Formats: sequence, structure tokens, C-alpha cells
Amino acid sequence: MSTRKRIVESYIDGFRRSHHAQILSCLTDDVVWEIHGHAIVRAKAEFDGAIENEATPGHPTLAIDRLIDEGDSVVAVGSGSVALAAGGRLEFVFCDVFTFHGDAIGRIETYQVNSAGSSDGRRALCPPGPLRPLRLPRRGRGLPARGVEHALPLLVATLVVAHPARLALVDLAQTVLDLVGALLVVPRPRLVAA
Repeated sequence: MSTRKRIVESYIDGFRRSHHAQILSCLTDDVVWEIHGHAIVRAKAEFDGAIENEATPGHPTLAIDRLIDEGDSVVAVGSGSVALAAGGRLEFVFCDVFTFHGDAIGRIETYQVNSAGSSDGRRALCPPGPLRPLRLPRRGRGLPARGVEHALPLLVATLVVAHPARLALVDLAQTVLDLVGALLVVPRPRLVAA
């Protein structure tokens, strides 16, 4: 296993235990964490404050299904769940892209899809923490200039980690249609479950 994969495993294990020092030791001082559709966290001090939040108390359960090491990046694909302060659990699949600057993580891009079976009933794309769905562009508006490079990994992550037990097929198909339609700037049909 590569050194970079071990660093990513240590980072994720730190989140499993809410161990701030372990997580922060894996990062550069000027780290950027972009949680697509939710927030951008800059620098270690801000990152430290984002490790835990009131909406999701306790330690998350995180499982890594696959680690891919390519160039200066490691991609982690997995699943997890976390207790919600309001009650119930949020189950999700994720794809995190870690870009290294030297021997530390300098950038993290998080893509997350909440499972249809989550006890809060949400099917929106959103990150852990305060639950805010990703807002895709309305018909005909398309994505901003940088949008294509950010939407394609989300599409790939959705296709790679989606499983009928985790995400209803109609939800997966609608997500793919929404993303492709946003990229192509065309009206998208709405799927209706039979």
C-alpha cells in the first residue's frame, strides 16, 4: 500500500474516532476542503472547527470500499452513516478526492449521495452536517464555466457507488439525468416511479 493511501486511511480513521489531531496531522496548513453543494473550508483552523457539528453528534461509521492512487491524488469510495441530533440516522455513499501537496493532503473534494433508506427520508445530494441539498441548475441554465469539471466526478461517483439497496433506481436515474441535463443545457424529463 502506498504512503498516500496510508495517509488517507489515517485521515478517515480520524473521522471515525473524531480525533482532531490525527485528522489535522494529515493536512497541509493551507488545506482546502470543498464539500460540493454545501461549503468550502479553508486552512487547518477552519477545518478543525468543521470536523464535528451539532447536527451529527457522535462518531460516524465509515467504510472504504476502494482506494485509487493516481498521480498526486488518491480517491476514496465508500459508505457511511451517522446519528442525527434530530433523531434517526443518515446513511450515505461518498467519493472523496484527496490531492496531495508533498506528503500531506492539500485539497479534498467531497461528493456525497444520501441513501433513499435514510431514516430522515431525504434523497437529496448533500454532505454530512447541516442538511442542505445540492441545488442543480434549472432547465436551460447550465453549469458555470468550472461546473463541468466538478459535475463529472459526482456523476462518476454516483454510478460507482450506487447500489439498489442504497439508492432507489429511479433516484439514481433522476440524478444522472439532472447532471447530464445540466451539462448539456437541455430540458430534462422527470421520472415517475411506477
